[in-house]
Amino acid sequence: ELPKGPMTGNHVIPIIVDSYLKGIRGFDSALAYRAMNSALISASETPDFSAYKKQGYVPSRYSESVTQTVEYAYNDWTLAQFASRVMNRETESKAFLERSFNYRNLFHSPTIFLLPRNENEFLLEPGNRGFKEGDKWSYSMFVPHNPRDLINLMGGDEDFATKLDSALARQYIVFDNEPVLHVPYLFNYSNHPNLTQKWVRHIMSSHYNSAP
Repeated sequence: ELPKGPMTGNHVIPIIVDSYLKGIRGFDSALAYRAMNSALISASETPDFSAYKKQGYVPSRYSESVTQTVEYAYNDWTLAQFASRVMNRETESKAFLERSFNYRNLFHSPTIFLLPRNENEFLLEPGNRGFKEGDKWSYSMFVPHNPRDLINLMGGDEDFATKLDSALARQYIVFDNEPVLHVPYLFNYSNHPNLTQKWVRHIMSSHYNSAP
């Protein structure tokens, strides 16, 4: 049985997949795949993940619904890679891959955010409800497995880059927690590598130093 940890999602899965695909293979891949699959089967017994599988998202009645949805979708994508590239189980990989797009079900096009949702009702001003240690700005950018699709949802290269550049300039996204550390690199995927360079340099100089 794999440990789940205190956070949302099942992030031991991407750790195992990433390690294996990068050449760390001193373990039984078939056993690892069964364990990762088992972790999701066990998660299915919980009300939030059961709803995620049935409805395609975690409903807003769960306090961390958006965070759970985007992280479950990421976990699905990572397991799809292992199923296909390591185990040659294309049917299973396809099922995980299809589910990895579930973040789309929380996309509210009028506001261009991922928001807490229950049926057809979105919570437009959620504050921190629906999120774990974050808000709509930080978790609307959490689609690390499909940044191109996220950019397209948000209007394409120019609209996305303008929105994100403005958000960073206004400090709507605070670099104090791991779920946003990838954010400045998203400019690369919107064909604005200059903005990645600008913001990585700024964040490095303003948030980090060599002191203890």
